[in-house]
Amino acid sequence: APAPGQSGGWYRCSASAAQLNDGNKARFWDRIEKFPEEFRRLGEQLALAAGEISPILKQSAMDFEPRVGALNFYTGKGRMNWHKDDYNFAKKDRPIVMASVGDTAEFGYKMQANEPDASVRLESGDVIIFGGPARDLIHALLRVYPGTAPEALRWDPHLEGPGHRVSITWRDVGVEDGLTFNSDERLGLTVTENTLPRYLPHRSKGGKSRGKGYRRG
Repeated sequence: APAPGQSGGWYRCSASAAQLNDGNKARFWDRIEKFPEEFRRLGEQLALAAGEISPILKQSAMDFEPRVGALNFYTGKGRMNWHKDDYNFAKKDRPIVMASVGDTAEFGYKMQANEPDASVRLESGDVIIFGGPARDLIHALLRVYPGTAPEALRWDPHLEGPGHRVSITWRDVGVEDGLTFNSDERLGLTVTENTLPRYLPHRSKGGKSRGKGYRRG
């Protein structure tokens, strides 16, 4: 467990070694005040840039206020199943801003569950805005291509193996939407009533959740 007042970040500590907090990937999110001010401003600027390009996004981009920052790390084996982001992790009428950093990733997407799967390769520095009719975009991380990051962003291959990609998202969401916890609580780095059952130190039979949770996102 992290020391008092410190986040566990992408790692959970065990008696033997530190491990990524979600298998072949790691998740971290917290309120925007935990990040440098420049981080918040970057999210705002990216949303506004999208609003200038797309009239459909213009008003929601102007209303967008980054209140939560999220950093997902993926190794070369890391994947994210098909899902859409629920409204307790981003407001329905505000865009989600996502930037891809590091190795190239195969990003799957579709507007409706019954549509054929589509995908696009996201290179380091690419940005996607989920907003307007695409706010409920169904998406997945299908693959990471190790060794494709810009040279300045390549990690030591001995660190978590080959493949290192980070997904950065800025989200306009707060306690009024049901997001009352951060990733440390959700993933059991700090155990609270919001910790997922599989991360509880002593999970009761049946594995029933003790707190509010996400449906899919």
